[in-house]
Amino acid sequence: MMSVDKEEDSLAAEFQILPLVLNLLEIVVKDSTEELSVSKAANVLNDRIQKCQQTVAALPGIQLSKAQQEQLYARLCGDLLKKQKLLEQYKSLSVFQESIVMDMDFE
Repeated sequence: MMSVDKEEDSLAAEFQILPLVLNLLEIVVKDSTEELSVSKAANVLNDRIQKCQQTVAALPGIQLSKAQQEQLYARLCGDLLKKQKLLEQYKSLSVFQESIVMDMDFE
C-alpha cells in the first residue's frame, strides 16, 4: 500500500503547475527586460504541460466515452461480485473446511 501512496504523490507532484506559473509571473514582473529568463521559465512550464498531456493520453480507457466507461465499470463490478460469491462457495466446500480445521489443530 505504501508504494501506491508514493505513486499517487509523485503523480500529484507531476500535475502541480501552479508553482511554475507563479515563478513565470514573478520573473515577468521582476525581470521583464530579461527575455532569456522569461523564455526559460515559459519553456519549463510548457514542458510540464506537455508531460501532463502525455500522462493523461496514456491512461487506460481514455479513448472510451463516459457512457462506455460507466458500462465497463458496471460489468467489471458484476464480475467482481460473481467471483467473490464463487470464492465464498469454494471456501464452504468440505475439502476446504477440513483443511481449515487441520490448520487450526496445528496452531
